[in-house]
Amino acid sequence: MKSYDCMFFHYRLIVVLINEIHVFYFPTSSTSEASTPSPKHLSTVTTSLNPRGLCEVCSSVDCQLMVYPARQRGAVLLKDLVCLDQEREERGGQGGSESVCTTHSHDLTAIALSPRGNMVATASTKGTIIRVHSTSSRDLVAEFRRGTDSANINCLCFSLDSEYMLCSSDKATVHIFSIKDQTLNKKLSLPAVGILSRAVSSYTESQWGLAQFSLAKEALCADGSCHKYTFTTDGNCSRDAFNMFLDMFDDHM
Repeated sequence: MKSYDCMFFHYRLIVVLINEIHVFYFPTSSTSEASTPSPKHLSTVTTSLNPRGLCEVCSSVDCQLMVYPARQRGAVLLKDLVCLDQEREERGGQGGSESVCTTHSHDLTAIALSPRGNMVATASTKGTIIRVHSTSSRDLVAEFRRGTDSANINCLCFSLDSEYMLCSSDKATVHIFSIKDQTLNKKLSLPAVGILSRAVSSYTESQWGLAQFSLAKEALCADGSCHKYTFTTDGNCSRDAFNMFLDMFDDHM
């Protein structure tokens, strides 16, 4: 079976397949501190078809949460990994406290967890709307509009303080949204008249990015280039640094 993603989380190893997620744990070695224990299988989770290998795990010790596409279209399933450990000890096995959060009407294409695990962001194959939900109440925290035309969302990312959300797509643009102070986000000022009022209002009432910038379309594996940008709350955005981590013309390669 092809592995689509693989990640370590504290003492766990999580392997994501096209329709399954396998969770392994590393038991504490009682013989020697220097020896590395072999991973033990903890649980197998059946998911909907997941060719992108979508799965996010919170790295916070206070919130050990795994999020992945649910079987229901456009929904995510939130699984408490602490409860998964407890059920392994008590019943040997499967389960773990979980809940479903419906986020979109189309299949999901991107998922992101905030650093503290208290919010989850999602985008669908349509690629126009990003929604942020609370992982505890599953209530909608914010809804952002990337654009009006469809796009393939490549990345969703929270800032370290969870005040901002970043979105990049195959349109070679990066959009930045404010979560904490949503008045910073832009809104269109178009009059809604007649039978088009409902259609127009869906755009005028949307929150658009407070800032955005464009990048040249490049293959990520081609040159190892890295751009560093800064932005201000009034929407100004500028590139501060550019680095190359690979030398494509190095004779020693």
